Amino acid sequence: MGLTGKRDTEGLVVVQCKRYAPENKVGLPAILNFKGAMLDHKAWRGYFVTTSTFTTGARESAKMSPNLFLVDIDDLIRWQSEPPDFTAEIHLAA
Repeated sequence: MGLTGKRDTEGLVVVQCKRYAPENKVGLPAILNFKGAMLDHKAWRGYFVTTSTFTTGARESAKMSPNLFLVDIDDLIRWQSEPPDFTAEIHLAA
């Protein structure tokens, strides 16, 4: 799965990155696997990052998990000029 994690003051933060072509969206199965990994590792927060975008099913599933954040290519591009503030509550890949 390629999951990376780091403990911060609140708990374990896990990240999964997928380098996909624009037409190859991250789908529901990948998000469900990631959510399962978050549960298995008792992660406090998770970020699923892609150079592509997410399917509707993937987005809907992620919305059910308030500690799971989707980061798509638009977020990555925006971060080049406006770095995110990870100390604040953030909403990504709307």
